[in-house]
Amino acid sequence: MSKGVDLKRRAVVGGLCMAWVPLMAQTKGAVTAPPELAGKTIKLIVGYPPGGGTDLTARTLAVYVGEYTGLTVIVENRPGAGGNIATDNVVRGQADPSNWLFVTQSQVITNPLLMKMSFEPMQELALLARASASPLVLIVKADSPFKSFDDIMAAHKKNPGSLNYGSAGIGTPQHIGVEWLKSLSGLQAVHTPYKGSGPCIMGLMSGEIDFVLESGAAASPHVRGGKVRAIGIAGSAKPDDFKDVRQIEASVPGFNMDAWSGVAVSKKVPATTRHYAEQVLQACLNNPDFIAKLKAQGGNPGWLSAAQFTQAVTEEARVTKDIVVKNNIRL
Repeated sequence: MSKGVDLKRRAVVGGLCMAWVPLMAQTKGAVTAPPELAGKTIKLIVGYPPGGGTDLTARTLAVYVGEYTGLTVIVENRPGAGGNIATDNVVRGQADPSNWLFVTQSQVITNPLLMKMSFEPMQELALLARASASPLVLIVKADSPFKSFDDIMAAHKKNPGSLNYGSAGIGTPQHIGVEWLKSLSGLQAVHTPYKGSGPCIMGLMSGEIDFVLESGAAASPHVRGGKVRAIGIAGSAKPDDFKDVRQIEASVPGFNMDAWSGVAVSKKVPATTRHYAEQVLQACLNNPDFIAKLKAQGGNPGWLSAAQFTQAVTEEARVTKDIVVKNNIRL
């Protein structure tokens, strides 16, 4: 940052006044906003309640987008139906360039496979950038007797069907991940869906459920606070908070699953405006300050360009469909 240049300005996110966050001087104002966004408030629409990993990443990103564009940026939570309510809001908003959907794989991959929908997300949405990609983390209540996935399997074998697990909602990666894990391992466990990661983790801490396969960003503050314990990680990449956690794949070969988030808009938004948004997101998501903050929250950076993101989602959709069909995963 150049000397004497102070780029700290207040950004409003989700109706709350958040801390001032500095951006690199060379990024601010590098791209002129198109007339379609002039004087508008950008809404990052999240399909889950406040407090979950997706919401935390969106709120962090919103500050940087506000700094970069000079526009007001808010996070608007529209939870329900595995993110479909938020997706539908953006799709029905059609060409509104200020409606930016903070999207997850449940909204564009698993929901169309498992639910009857009135639209096809990948035909209606233009993916702009992937924001994060983190392996899911297996967590239990702090005083749980389970110290590893092997302990969960031992409890299952002793008393089949006695275990309960929670998820952030039907069709979310947390749900599909456990169903896939069950099919690979032979585990039996009853699913309890919640309306988002925050309520799900509260259910875990209150003893309503036995375990959760959760995103690192959502799990990290509770692990740090000693309220929950991480006993397994679903992938080879490990966020900083989970470096010492054992990989589930050591017990269940082939099990590897990430939770990602990104930004999309309606395909009816003009191409010039989409290109502007892509440039804004690239600058913000690759900002070292944003990356450091994301890691501090337990998240994992995972920026991909619009083309790379679209290609990755297309391939993941093919693999996920194969998993759903072969393992007869149903809601």
